[in-house]
Amino acid sequence: MASNHAGNSAQGAAGTSTDGGALLRRIPWNSGETYEGISSHYIRYVGDMYGNAVVVFDGHVSAPSTKDVAHSRRVRSHSSPLVNFTKDMVCTMKKDDFLANQTNKQRFINLLNDDLQRQHNDVLHARADTDVLIVETAIACANTKDTVAMTPSFLFSYVVVQGPHHTTCSSDLSLS
Repeated sequence: MASNHAGNSAQGAAGTSTDGGALLRRIPWNSGETYEGISSHYIRYVGDMYGNAVVVFDGHVSAPSTKDVAHSRRVRSHSSPLVNFTKDMVCTMKKDDFLANQTNKQRFINLLNDDLQRQHNDVLHARADTDVLIVETAIACANTKDTVAMTPSFLFSYVVVQGPHHTTCSSDLSLS
């Protein structure tokens, strides 16, 4: 999947570059909700936690990737049917089962992508692994923002880039 940068990055005091895959895993899905309702929980979470953010999703390419082991571990115990859903359709599956089907997952990411953009967030789709793009995005944002935070799920530190020339790291010791 090609890198896709959508939306307009506004200049301002702070910005956050965050891992879309970790975001997908973070929010619980409630039984009986529509896919649009589920998406709204993600939008609210991003707004409450980060204001306007740059959300970076993994691309899943056929070539070997550094995330192959993590992806296969998550879907190993799940087999899931393809769901041809619309945003106003009620979700009848558990989140893990639904997202175990890569087509379902990508279609939900596309819905979430559109909703995030409508709320003035930027969305990027990495060609493969998100980690490098998250860091590159934070560094690029540091040229126009006073403070930029990166919240990739694999880090044990919360990394903050302040201004174009200063970087600080503070220990978080929790996985995002």
